[in-house]
Amino acid sequence: MTESMTPEKAQMLGERALRKLEHDRVELPDAYSNVEEYLYDFYPDLPWDISGLKAALFYMINHSDMSYINDDWNTNHSFSIKAELENALKELIKEELS
Repeated sequence: MTESMTPEKAQMLGERALRKLEHDRVELPDAYSNVEEYLYDFYPDLPWDISGLKAALFYMINHSDMSYINDDWNTNHSFSIKAELENALKELIKEELS
């Protein structure tokens, strides 16, 4: 039996993922040669059910720390992590509506 995803647990996983993005905003871990490889391992750490994933993404996108985290990602990786998360959330909503 699997444990259901509560809003609190989704937020906790979103917070953990946000701190990972914060930690890696200057330099990616040596295991990754580019952002695409990094994201391949990043998303599985988020909730696997749609409602939990949407809640975690929404939490990260709207967190007050996202501004400086995204600025550093843009500067150091030439990549908008906020836009990535926003696009992921939009895709989930789009799939849900179709």
